[in-house]
Amino acid sequence: MRSLKLLCTICLIAVLSACGVLSEKPPQSAVKMAIAAQLAETQQSLAEQLGLPAAVEPNFTIEQVQVQDREQIQKGSSPTYHLRGTFVATLQIRDRQVEQESPFEVYLKAMPEEQGQTWMLMPGDGRLGH
Repeated sequence: MRSLKLLCTICLIAVLSACGVLSEKPPQSAVKMAIAAQLAETQQSLAEQLGLPAAVEPNFTIEQVQVQDREQIQKGSSPTYHLRGTFVATLQIRDRQVEQESPFEVYLKAMPEEQGQTWMLMPGDGRLGH
């Protein structure tokens, strides 16, 4: 009887893992979009502080995203991930391009939907609101 329970538990874990329930993590595209959103917000804030017109479209691309640390934080029914790493931003400044490697830190919360899962960028401490 005990071995049957163990076998059933192992089968359940295998099925859930195959479906991605236990191994869910933010995909690279979600991390890249979160970094881009933070960078665009920073650019807009700097432009406002300097009295410059904010760019209508971002003048950068995000590449070479490397996640070096991933921590899952359980908040409610959906997990939140605290991710840290580096990325390379290519900025278009006047007629030239400048590449800059920078660190990043984002919190992404899994938002289950009928047709899969979406990811929401959270404030710096991973909480909704303050």
